[in-house]
Amino acid sequence: MTLNEAAQNLRTKMWRTAGARFNCQRRMKYRDTTSSFTVALLSVYLIAISVAQKIYNVGERYPEFDNHLTFIAIVGAVFIIVISLIEWASNFSVRAERLFENATEIKKLQSRLERALIEGTPELTLSTELEAVSLDYEHFVDKNSPNHDPIDDFLFRSQNRSDPHPSFKMNGFTAKWALVQWLLFTYGLYVILLILPVAAIYFVAP
Repeated sequence: MTLNEAAQNLRTKMWRTAGARFNCQRRMKYRDTTSSFTVALLSVYLIAISVAQKIYNVGERYPEFDNHLTFIAIVGAVFIIVISLIEWASNFSVRAERLFENATEIKKLQSRLERALIEGTPELTLSTELEAVSLDYEHFVDKNSPNHDPIDDFLFRSQNRSDPHPSFKMNGFTAKWALVQWLLFTYGLYVILLILPVAAIYFVAP
């Protein structure tokens, strides 16, 4: 492998890492917003169920349905606790901020190496620059920062599948599947938690 090829490979590697971490930062940010929205909406569900049970005397008119509503309300309260614990443990907003900062640092390194390649830096100087950039890149990757997940890199490669590098090669179906998976990782749990109480009420309603 020539020095120029090694520099190009490192440039691509940094580009992928930064892109994947930007995708992960967006995913964490969206999850933080969605989890707060889900907790708020589930709370509205619980209040609405309690009010409806009192106003419409559900217990007297439909005692069995009233028991079902009480059970659904209890499960909904458990969902709220689960989401709150996930938020507390994951700390999505802080992770998103740290990922953004880390990805930005790696992106600056990538631009630095690209300038050296475009300007036709002499081989000796390029070798020194490549070594310095490589060490800085390893430092930023190993830095006390959250890592991205494979799905974030998968999405980034699908977003740039026109790039000639072999690692970006994929067909249209695979690229769409990458987006679907990324959306499921981002919103899937919260969509399920929001749909379940409504579906349960629909199926047990008299």
